[in-house]
Amino acid sequence: MNRFQLLLVLSGCSIAALSQPASDKNPHMLRDPIFVYNNWSSYDELSDNVPLTEQLAMKEFDELMRLRRDGVRFDYYMMDAFWFAKDGGYRTWRKQTWPNGPDRWLEECRKNGIRPGMWFGTNLLVQLDPAPEWLDSLNTKKSAMCFYKGGFLPHFMQTLQYWYDRGIRMFKFDFVDFGAATPEIEASTAVAEIRARNQAAFREALVQFRERNPDVVLVAFNGFGGNVEGTSLPFPFRDPIDLRWLGVFDTLYSGDPRPSDVPMMNFWRSADLYADHMVRRYHDSYLPLERIDSTSVMFATTGTDYYRRTGAWKSSVLLMMARGGWINTIHGNLELIDDGMAEWLRKVQSLYLPMQALGRAKTFGGVPGDVEPYGFASLNANGAVYVVVNPMEAVRNIALPRLSGEQQPLGPGRILFRDAGF
Repeated sequence: MNRFQLLLVLSGCSIAALSQPASDKNPHMLRDPIFVYNNWSSYDELSDNVPLTEQLAMKEFDELMRLRRDGVRFDYYMMDAFWFAKDGGYRTWRKQTWPNGPDRWLEECRKNGIRPGMWFGTNLLVQLDPAPEWLDSLNTKKSAMCFYKGGFLPHFMQTLQYWYDRGIRMFKFDFVDFGAATPEIEASTAVAEIRARNQAAFREALVQFRERNPDVVLVAFNGFGGNVEGTSLPFPFRDPIDLRWLGVFDTLYSGDPRPSDVPMMNFWRSADLYADHMVRRYHDSYLPLERIDSTSVMFATTGTDYYRRTGAWKSSVLLMMARGGWINTIHGNLELIDDGMAEWLRKVQSLYLPMQALGRAKTFGGVPGDVEPYGFASLNANGAVYVVVNPMEAVRNIALPRLSGEQQPLGPGRILFRDAGF
């Protein structure tokens, strides 16, 4: 018996006065859902040996434009890790793979109305040498820089401004180490105080950066809280999420694709369940669903997503949209998406975008990692859409929650999609 997922739409709900969510305290935060292409997993220099090159990046740009002509929406193109020269302090591109730098990519984005984004390893040295301005911020291991001591943070923020002035409008921060401190500080200061001071310094720098550049989108990845190693970890998180990050970041990610700890007959269903579980746990930590990036849709020919290619891609896309996050990202090899798939993607985007914009996504049912039926539901003035997942090897019942708050019976509904099998 195969596990299954169902997508249902219930129409005829009487819903009064639906409006967009209340404004955030920070007026510069993301105001509507966006669609992003990220080229990670079309190359992979960590779990595979496919390098990022200008030729590869521009090939994927051409595929992005093909899909846009087919009606698939993309607003941003994120250039992920390893674009940078090892000795350039994030200010120069890798000569052997980008001999002419990023000029062609930036110009094509500008001409075609695509907003470019760039990945940064924040203060952790990942295949990067420290710039001279960073040396008085280095920790004892020479693996990361302190944010509140020395020249690293001023230089880093100047670098971000330099790229913003070149046209970059999305910045991805990864691999942060808030425990980094100079040898003198390490010897005299408690780790908790070091972490608190590093976080405060970086957060304040990002506040000022947003004030200068109100249309920028900032996203946080590894190191900003939460435990993403698997679905069997105890909850609450050992590394709690500091909700003050919501004042500077548009979204926080909830983990890279990986199998869950739940035995399943289909490997890709297991990866979907992992993403569902992590979104649920981040939401349980009081993050709004629209501010959680599930980072779950990859059309990959590399090791980072287990050479998935287009395996079980429809439910992966549906679940990403159903979770309610405002940054909807497709990673990897866009050439794998043919015209028929593009039409299906366009329809899913058209279905969910009006509901995502209202911020009315809800979770219901059990916790995914606890092997209980669960789902995600969204609504607007036209009705409600439910995605239901049964992670068990048994037939189970689950009640669909009423979303409108009205007491009259729900209107008629129909199944839009189900997995193959039972």
